[in-house]
Formats: sequence, structure tokens, C-alpha cells
Amino acid sequence: MIACGKLMTIFPNVTQDAGSSGRVADRTEQKYVMLGIDVEPILTRISVRKKDAKRPGRKTPRTMHVFHILSANVAKALLRASFVALVTLAVRTPAPAAETVAAVAKHAPKFLLETPSGGSLTLADFAGKALVINAFASWCPPCRLELPLLAATARRERNRVTFLGVDEQEANEIATTFARSMHLPFVIGLDKGQFAASYGATNLPVTIFIDARGTVRAIQHGAIDASTLARYLDRISPTAPGART
Repeated sequence: MIACGKLMTIFPNVTQDAGSSGRVADRTEQKYVMLGIDVEPILTRISVRKKDAKRPGRKTPRTMHVFHILSANVAKALLRASFVALVTLAVRTPAPAAETVAAVAKHAPKFLLETPSGGSLTLADFAGKALVINAFASWCPPCRLELPLLAATARRERNRVTFLGVDEQEANEIATTFARSMHLPFVIGLDKGQFAASYGATNLPVTIFIDARGTVRAIQHGAIDASTLARYLDRISPTAPGART
């Protein structure tokens, strides 16, 4: 009924006699073209009715017959417009974003680190491995306190888990000198800020425990002790002897 009401506004003189239908068609054609409706069949039918109306015994075309023609074309146009709108919405709807901030029981966010030799390290480089990431800096007293424990554990558990050190936003020379002074046996990456943002390493130290499937199982803020370290290692390497579920 709404569509019909609009048609009366666009086509006000549809019930006029055959002599005026040409003027109505001229006005209407422009409006229907703007709506994307094919007016040719409509105007052709009206033209035929105009000729028939001049014949003896013929009556002026009925309004409802014209409405049927217009309603069918309007319905097609509306369906076409609705389909285009739905397709456009589907294309523009973004896919769910990947994890961007580390959280326990969530997939570990991607990262990109530089190496002291000029290479790069990414999360994909450790795919399929139980991984412990420790973020530190040379100016951080708690980092200096816990690194000997992490270094000793990394040597002892090298066949069980992989350790990665991340120096937070220090120059290459400072980071490598500090790593040597702490006798760190694991790979070091240099962060320019992206890792800190993704893993919450704004207050150091921070240690992240990621299982072989890439899921974060624990995050330790502040210096870690031996018992806590052992408990979190069990979470990412449950197949090891004495491991907990």
C-alpha cells in the first residue's frame, strides 16, 4: 500500500483520458529512470491503450490495470536494490580481528623483533614449541634479580621448552652487552615498542608462557620465583614427567 501511495504521487494523472497520457508519460519517465525502473514496457502499454481508446466502442484504460504494471516493476526495483545493499554490507563487514593484546587462554599475539645481528624474529619462528618469553631491560633491578634463575632453567629444560629474551627498547650494543653479562643461553630479540604494547610489557619484568598450540597459559608481572616458574612450565609442557594438567 505504501508503494501504491507513492505511485499516485509520481503518476497523478493516470486516470485522465487517452489524450493526456502522453504528457503524463513524459513526466513519469524521468522520475522512474531515477529509481532504476525500466519504464519502456509501461509506456508501450499506455501507448497501445491510447490508440485503442480512439476506436469506437473502446473504453479508457482502467486505473487498476496500470497499477498492476507499475507495482510489478517497482517490486523488482526494490528487490534489486535490497540485494545490492545486502551484498555491499557483507563485503564491507570486516572479519574478526586477530588477538592484539596478550591474555591467558587466548592465542598469543603476533610480534616482530630485531636480532642483534640484524635479522628478525616472529611468533611463527617458534610454532609447535612450548615457549617462555621474558621481557627485560638493563636498567631494571628486578630483571637482574630473576635472570639467573631463568638462565639456569633454560639450560636444564632445553629439551622441554624454548626460552626467548626480549630487551625492551634499548640500543643493540647495550642489549647485547647486558645479555652477555647475565650469561643468557637463549636467543635475544630487540623490541621497538610493538611487543611491549601487545604483551603488556610496560612495567618490567614480564614473563609469558605459551604452549605448543600458541595459546597463552600464564603471564607473570614482576620477578618470578622458582616455584612459580616450575608451576607455569607444567602448564605449557604437560607431557613432561611430573607435569600437572
